[in-house]
Amino acid sequence: MIRPARLRDIAALDALLEARADSSMFLAVNHARGTPGMWVVGDPVAGVVQLAPSGYFLTQAEQVAPQDWAKLRRRLSARPCHGVNGPPEQVAAALDGLGLGRRAATLDRVEPLFGLDLADLAMPPGDTTLRPLAQADIGPLTPWRMAYLVEAMGNAPGPDTAASAAAQLGAMLTAGHARVLERDGQPVAMCNFNAALPHRVQVGAVFTPPELRGRGHGRRAVALMLQEARARGVLRAVLFAANEAAARAYQGIGFRRIGDYRLVLYTPAVLIGG
Repeated sequence: MIRPARLRDIAALDALLEARADSSMFLAVNHARGTPGMWVVGDPVAGVVQLAPSGYFLTQAEQVAPQDWAKLRRRLSARPCHGVNGPPEQVAAALDGLGLGRRAATLDRVEPLFGLDLADLAMPPGDTTLRPLAQADIGPLTPWRMAYLVEAMGNAPGPDTAASAAAQLGAMLTAGHARVLERDGQPVAMCNFNAALPHRVQVGAVFTPPELRGRGHGRRAVALMLQEARARGVLRAVLFAANEAAARAYQGIGFRRIGDYRLVLYTPAVLIGG
C-alpha cells in the first residue's frame, strides 16, 4: 500500500525517520518543515518516499510493491526530477519504479556514509579560524562553489553552473549554516550543513581550493563547525565522503563508516515515467 502522507501519519513518520536517522536527514528536515510531496508505504507505516519541491526524489522505504511503484509513477508522471537519493538498494528500486532506470545521469555515485557522536569529536591542531559566510563572500567564493559543482557534482563548466553556484551560496547565506575557514584573514576552505535538526546535522559542501589542499584545512573547518554545533546542543553528525582523501580527513576527526549513500543527479532534469 502506498498513499500520500496525512496529518495522522506524523507520529509514525517521526518514529520511522528517527530509527533510520543517519540515512534520512534530507527527509527528516523536510518532514519537520511540513514539506509537501511525501508518500507513506505500508499499513502500518513502514517506509516513506518524497518528490520534494526541489525536484529531488528521496527514499527511505525498503519494500515497495510493483503495483505501488506503478501507482506512484502514474501520479507523478511527467513531473521533473533532478535526482534520486537514498540508501543504494532503495535508489535502484526507485529508478526502476519511476521509469528512470535507463536515463543517463550527470552523476551516479555510491558514497561511504560516516557518522560521529559529537562527544567523540577530535579537534585537529591549528591556528586557522572559522566564521560565518558573509554577503561579501558571494562574489569571491562563487568560483569555489562552481569548482565544487564541477568536481564533486558532475556539472559542466560554464555560465549556467556559475549562476547556480552564486545562487547556492546565497541560499547558504540565508540558511545561516555555511562557514569559511581563514588564515591571516584570507579564506582557505569552506563547509556547510546541508541538513540540520536541533540535535543532528549533516555536513556538506566542504571545499578547499586545489592549491591549498593537503594542509588539513577541510578537516579543521569541519571540526570547528561541529565544535560550534556541539555547543548549541547538537549531538550527532553524518556526512558522505566523495573520495578516499576526504574519507581519511573525516576519520581523522572521529567519523566512522556506518554504511553507503547513493546520489543520482540529472542536469537538466528528466521527466518521471518518461
